[in-house]
Amino acid sequence: PPHERPSTPSHTRHGAVALAETVETIVKQVGEAAEAGHRGAARGFAAAALRRLPDDQLAQADTDVAVEALTEAFAFVDGRQADAIAVRVRPGAGSVFGLPGVGTVVEASAEDRPFLMSTITSELALRDLTLVRILHPILGTERGQDGRIASVMPARDAKRRESYIRAEVEEELDEAQAAELAQTIERLLADVLRATGDFHAMRDRLTRAVAELDAMGDDHYPRRDVDEAMALLNWFLDDNFLLLGWREYELLDGEEGPRTLARVVPGSGLGILRDTSSSRYAEPVPLGELPEDLRGRLTQGPLVTVSRTNRRSTVRQRDRMDYVGIRKVDEDGNVVGEMRLLGLFTRKGLSEPSRATPILRRKLEEVLEREDIVKASHDERMLTTLFQALPKDELFQSTVDELQATLMGLLQAEERKETRTLVRIEPFTRTVSVLVAVPRDRYSPQLRRQLTKLFRERFNGDRVEVDLSLGERAEAIARFAVEVSGGIPDIDREELGNEVRRLARSWTDDVIARLVSDRGEAEGGRLGRVAERMPRGYQDATSLDLALADVERIDALLADPQRGLDVRFCLEDDGDSVTRLRVIKPGSRLELSAFLPIVESLGLTVIEEVPHRSSELDLTLHDFGVRDDIGVQADLVGGSERLSDAILAAWRGQLELDELNQLIPDAGLTWRQVNVLRAYRRYRRQVGTTYTPQYVNETLAEHPVVARALVEYFEAKFRPAEGPEDAEGRARAMERARQACVVAIDAVERLDQDRILRDFVALVDATLRTNAFRPDSLAAQGDGTMVPYLALKFDSSRVPDAPQPVPYREIFVYSPSVEGIHLRGGPVARGGLRWSDRRDDFRTEVLGLMKAQMSKNAVIVPTGAKGGFVLKRGVPADQLRDEV
Repeated sequence: PPHERPSTPSHTRHGAVALAETVETIVKQVGEAAEAGHRGAARGFAAAALRRLPDDQLAQADTDVAVEALTEAFAFVDGRQADAIAVRVRPGAGSVFGLPGVGTVVEASAEDRPFLMSTITSELALRDLTLVRILHPILGTERGQDGRIASVMPARDAKRRESYIRAEVEEELDEAQAAELAQTIERLLADVLRATGDFHAMRDRLTRAVAELDAMGDDHYPRRDVDEAMALLNWFLDDNFLLLGWREYELLDGEEGPRTLARVVPGSGLGILRDTSSSRYAEPVPLGELPEDLRGRLTQGPLVTVSRTNRRSTVRQRDRMDYVGIRKVDEDGNVVGEMRLLGLFTRKGLSEPSRATPILRRKLEEVLEREDIVKASHDERMLTTLFQALPKDELFQSTVDELQATLMGLLQAEERKETRTLVRIEPFTRTVSVLVAVPRDRYSPQLRRQLTKLFRERFNGDRVEVDLSLGERAEAIARFAVEVSGGIPDIDREELGNEVRRLARSWTDDVIARLVSDRGEAEGGRLGRVAERMPRGYQDATSLDLALADVERIDALLADPQRGLDVRFCLEDDGDSVTRLRVIKPGSRLELSAFLPIVESLGLTVIEEVPHRSSELDLTLHDFGVRDDIGVQADLVGGSERLSDAILAAWRGQLELDELNQLIPDAGLTWRQVNVLRAYRRYRRQVGTTYTPQYVNETLAEHPVVARALVEYFEAKFRPAEGPEDAEGRARAMERARQACVVAIDAVERLDQDRILRDFVALVDATLRTNAFRPDSLAAQGDGTMVPYLALKFDSSRVPDAPQPVPYREIFVYSPSVEGIHLRGGPVARGGLRWSDRRDDFRTEVLGLMKAQMSKNAVIVPTGAKGGFVLKRGVPADQLRDEV
C-alpha cells in the first residue's frame, strides 16, 4: 500500500530521474549513429557500458562527447575478428564523458575470460600510470556470418560473452610509448586466453600426476614422502594455486650415457607454456651444458619442488611466478623427467596456515625434532608462530637446514629484543632473500625505505619486494627479496647486519644518545623522557636535529607555561623551498582561524599544517609549511627570532594585523619598529589625508628600503644617548639617517607614493619626544595582557597640511586597543579628556573642543587644551563606559 512505502526525498527522485534521462538520451543517440541493421546492438552496447557507472560521473557527463566515444567504442568491438584480441592505445583521446584529467585511453576487446581487467590494470600500475576511470562491460552477443555483432543481450545467460575494457589514465604517452604498450597488452591478454582456455586441461594433468605418484611403489621413496607430495598437489587443486602453465620434460639417453639429454616433451605444453617450440629444450640439450643447480633440479631432489621463478606472471598480476617441479620416476626408481607447473598462490593459499600446509608442516616438524623441542612448550609455540610469520615461498624454497638456522636466529632475536639479519641466496633465480627481525616499535615506513635502498645497493639489485609480518609478536619480520640481473656479489654478512642495526635504532634511541652526549647523563636522560612522550607520527616525521631543538623548547615552555606559545622557523632537511614554522602550545590546540591570519599578515602563505598532539605532555606541536611570495626561506630562518617575536606579539594582542607586518621579514624590522610606522600612519589619518590606510600600507610594504630608512631616522633622533660622545654625534647621525630616507624616496617612481613617504619624513621631523625607548611603556588589559603603547609628541606647526587652528603642541598615543590625542593651544593650558566614538577622525572632534576651551579658559589660564580617546577593541555599551 502507498502509505507503507518508504518516502524518498523529492531531490533524490528528481536526481535519479535526471540520470535515467541522461542514460536514455546517450543510448538512443548511440543507436541512431550506428549503421542500419546494427542500431539495436549499438544501443545494447551503450546500455551495458553505462549500467554500473557512478552517478557522480553520469551527472557531469557531456552527452555529445559520451555519444561520440561510445559510438567509436562499439565500432571497435564490432570490428574485432572472431577469436582475435583487439587492443588500441590512444594518447589524447580524452574521457568518455568529457571530464578532465585524462591523457591516454587504453582499449581492449576479447572473448570474455577471467583476469582480463586485472591483467591490464596490473600492467598500468607496473608502469606507474595513474588510472582515472575504467569501463568494463561484459556483453552477451550474437555475431552474424559476416563476423559483425548482430545483437547484444544480458551476459548472465548468454551462450557467447565478450569483454570490452576502456582504461583512462592521467598521463599522455607519446606515439612510441603507446605502440609499445598496445603490443604488450595484446601479448598479455593472449596469455590470459591461453591460461584460462587450458585451465581444465591443466587440472586434469595435475590430477593424473597425483595418480601417478600414488601408483609408485615404496622401494625408492618412503611412502610418507609420497603421501606428502600427493597432499601438496591436491592442496594446489583446492583453489590454493592459480594454474597458469604446464610443460613436461624427459631425460633421454645420449653419447654420455643413459639419461644425459634433456628435452621438452612435444605437445605437452598448456597455458602460457603451450608453445613448446620456443623452449630451450625443444631439441635435446646435454645435461653437462646446464648449470649445476639446474642440472640438480632435473635429476635429483624431492618428489615435488616449489620455488619462486625470476619470470613475472603475464596473467592477473605482474608478480614473480611460482614454479612447481614434479619428478617423473620409472619403475626402477630413476628420475626420467619432470612435470613443470607455473602459477601463483591464490589469496586462499596464502592465508592458509603454513603449519597445516603439506610439505611445509613436515619441515616444521623436522626442525622441532632436531632442536628437541617439547610439545606444547613455550619454545614450540614461539617457533610455530615464527614459522607462520615467514612468507610461504620462503618456506618452500628453504631447505630444512636453512629453515632451522632461520627459525633459531629469529627466536634468539625475539627473546633478546634485538635486530637480526639473515641472508639466503638463490643462484638459480638470481634472488637474495634478506630476513630482518626488528622490535616492532622500531619498524616504520622510513626504515623499510632505508633497508630497501641498502639491500639494492649492496647486492646490485634491480628490484626489491617486501613482505611484512607483524602478528602479535614483539618482533616485526620483514622479508626483502632482492632481484639481481647480473652476478650476486659476495658481501660481508656481519657488516650488513651491523648496518641494519644502525638503521633500526629507534628514533628515541638516537635522540637520547645525542642529548646525553650534549647535556650529560642526568639532563640528557630527563630531556629524553620528553622526546619519548611525543606521538609516533611526530617521531616518524621529525629528523634528529629538529627533534633536539623541539625537545629543549618544549621543556622550557612546560617550565613556564604562562608564555603561552613557543614559535620558531626552521628549514626542512631535504632542502625543499618550504620553511617550517613550528608552534608549540600547551593545553588545547591552536585555533587556526585565529592563528593563520597572523602568519599571513607577514606576507607568508601556509601550504600545509601537521599537528602532533601529545596527551602525555598535554601539548600540541603544530608543524606548518610556509612560503613567502618569492619562495625565499633563508631570510625567514635568519630572522626566525624576530619573526617569532612578531607572531607571539600578535597572538597576545600587542600587534595589529595588516600589510605593514610584511616589513618584518622584508625590511628586517622588529614588530615594535613596525608599530612606530603604524602609529605615524594612524596619526596622519587623524590629521587628514586623501590616501586610504590600505594604500599607505601597500606603499610602505612595496618600499621596504624606505621603511627601514624611516625607522633608522626615528631611532637616530630619539634613541637615548649612551654617553657624552654618543650625544655629540647624534646631530650628525640624524642628518645621515634623514638623508638616507630622502635618497631612498628619490628612487620611488610613482608620484603619489613619493608624497606619502615624504609625509612620513616630515612627521618624524615634527616629532619632539617619544616614549618608544622606555621599557615600562606597558598597559594592562582587562584579561591581564600587557599591551605596549607608543606616545609621539609633535610640534603641530611642523605637521604638513595640519587643519586650523594649529595647536601649540599635541601628543598622539597609539596601541592596538586604544588611541588618543591631546591638543593644547600654548605652553600652559587647561582642559579635560573625553570618550569619542569617531574612530577615524577623533582629532577633528577634539580640535573643535580645544578651540572652545581656548575661549572658555582664557580667564583662568593663558589658553585651553583638550584630549580624546577611542576604544578599538570590545567597545562596551554606553552604560558600561564608566566601569571600563
